[in-house]
Amino acid sequence: EALAFKRYELVDQATHIDGTITRTARFEPPFEVPGPAQRVLGPSLGYTELGRFDPAQKRWSYTITPRVLPDKMTSRGTFWVEPRGTERVERFAEVEVSVKILGLGTLLEAFIERVTRESYDKAGAFTQQFLRERAAKPRA
Repeated sequence: EALAFKRYELVDQATHIDGTITRTARFEPPFEVPGPAQRVLGPSLGYTELGRFDPAQKRWSYTITPRVLPDKMTSRGTFWVEPRGTERVERFAEVEVSVKILGLGTLLEAFIERVTRESYDKAGAFTQQFLRERAAKPRA
């Protein structure tokens, strides 16, 4: 809801005996594909995300498979946090994006990078607000 996605569908989620969490979800983000690329990709970039939380490393890794031309576009990344004092953390993300479509690769890579950064900024703001509200509520 905070990211205003047009569609979110949880396909599968499991917590394994070792604490590993795996999730498959389908998304349709709220942004439109840039004009020149719409002829090839359509107006939006729906995708499936395969995610995995590694409890030993405390990292979430994901691979994204776009709905259109999955053999031409790749996106994957990892999230983690590092402590900054006793009550703060800093969130990190490493992301790799590759688009192999002649004449559109550079445009789409820049577009995906921009909307990914915007989405992560919105998610970070939402998380901070959520934590502030949670801290303000009395605990039972």
